[in-house]
Amino acid sequence: MKTTPSTAYERLFQSFGLRENPFRSLPDMRFLFLGRSYETALAEMMYGIECHCGLLVLTGEPGTGKTLLLRRFLQWLGSRKSSSAYVFHSHVSSAGLFALIAQDFGISVDSVKKSDVLAALQKWLQLRQAEGDSPVIVIDEAQALSTRALNELCLLLNLENPNGKLVQVLLAGQPELDEKLRQPELRQLRQRIGVRGRLPLLTLEETEEYITSRIRTAGATNATGIFSGETVQILYSHARGIPRVINLLCEKSLLAAYAESQSRVSTANVKRAAAELDFGYEPVRTQALENAFRPSIVIPLESPKADPEARPESHESEPQPVSPPTVQPPAVAEPAPKPNVRVFIPKPATPEQPQAEPNFAKAPAPEAPRKQRQVRPSAFRRYWSEVAHSFLHDCKYFFSAFRTQSARDGKVLFMKKYDLRRDLVAPVSRWLNKPVSLKGHRSSNTTRRAGHGRS
Repeated sequence: MKTTPSTAYERLFQSFGLRENPFRSLPDMRFLFLGRSYETALAEMMYGIECHCGLLVLTGEPGTGKTLLLRRFLQWLGSRKSSSAYVFHSHVSSAGLFALIAQDFGISVDSVKKSDVLAALQKWLQLRQAEGDSPVIVIDEAQALSTRALNELCLLLNLENPNGKLVQVLLAGQPELDEKLRQPELRQLRQRIGVRGRLPLLTLEETEEYITSRIRTAGATNATGIFSGETVQILYSHARGIPRVINLLCEKSLLAAYAESQSRVSTANVKRAAAELDFGYEPVRTQALENAFRPSIVIPLESPKADPEARPESHESEPQPVSPPTVQPPAVAEPAPKPNVRVFIPKPATPEQPQAEPNFAKAPAPEAPRKQRQVRPSAFRRYWSEVAHSFLHDCKYFFSAFRTQSARDGKVLFMKKYDLRRDLVAPVSRWLNKPVSLKGHRSSNTTRRAGHGRS
């Protein structure tokens, strides 16, 4: 028996106990899944039409099933004998939008002028209201409408009489529609919104219900026997609750399992399908990441250590300064964050005067005090000390250009204007060209070599 592509396609799903493909991307009303969020959105739209709210807005991410839900809404309007116009091509001007609405309502207009189309619409809507009809205009992908076209929809919403509005409008689109309606020039249209609905992404439980509902509609008796709970979890981590992506991954996974002669879809099949469809990224982890803020540190050239809390080491012959006792302040609220730079300036070493120990015995006659010989630092140490202080001075001047002066109430008083050439290049150039004079060193050759080494 010769195998054709159609028979092979049928055998693919028959091997899993299915009559047909349950995950087709076509908007088939038989596979409509009305979860809790979808039932809520549909009920809100029905309520808005029955209450004659005038303008309704439905938004949702791409692939969440807005078009399929709109088809169900249009079926409900048909069951109520209400006239409806469905506009799915929204990349048109305002005149073209009114022409599409009149055409879908079945209104014949000889002229292409917007005023003539609006006049014909008003006359037809008045006749329909006299007959007890309540026409509804449904515009899909409304986020693609221009600002002018959205603003001129108010012309249709202004068509009313003592009995109520002549027509109601439902705008459906992606979340960008909400952002567009927040524009100042559309505030008149935004104030007319009576019902606003949103389709959220499916949860893990709703994803499992969605797959089970479609498999049962396709004729399978044991829906959980094809996709296990672990397989659904892996599939959900890649689909992120988007029904369109769920359909693609499920269909591709069934094909991979059929190629391996398996009766159930494994996690490896789902991962392979996600990789082939470019949905193989890592799932989002919900663990909070701690972003520790560690400021950078500028260490003086004299200090051989990188610890900012450690004091710079001094020469063995140099006495250490006595630091006064520190008193711990009371706990207060954390201050505002400081700039991401800490500059530590070494304190100048001052010779410590020796303290005489108390002697309670009979003290001998005091001797003449001896003059303590002070050891002067070497020329090399003095040179690098001046280099460090000069560099730190220029750094403080440079960072001060970024400081913002603020008042106590938090308002910014002024900010220094930063100029790269004036505040960075010029000070560094002057510092490099300025020779260093070593006090107490009489050799001019050493001074010239030091200045030449710095430049």
